[in-house]
Amino acid sequence: VLIFDVEPEQPADPIILVQHLLNDVSGVGPGKSLANKAALARTYYAANDIPATCAVLTDFVSELMVQAGKKKLTTTQAAALTADASAIMETVGCN
Repeated sequence: VLIFDVEPEQPADPIILVQHLLNDVSGVGPGKSLANKAALARTYYAANDIPATCAVLTDFVSELMVQAGKKKLTTTQAAALTADASAIMETVGCN
């Protein structure tokens, strides 16, 4: 009988998660505001500035709430993106 060592699932790298978020919001919503916020969150996280990362992601979620159901952002898209941003915030330790 062969026994394989199975490593526990590693938490996702926040940089990768934010990059996915950035990819998901490119071309979504009015202008480039959501993409700019996702890119800024990535930059702050890469610089190890967790408070700034959390602040930008909080602003990102707030903008999603404002734009949800408008011309360029459906409520379904907003809910999915909010869930993604919330997961990133949890991963990086936002309070």
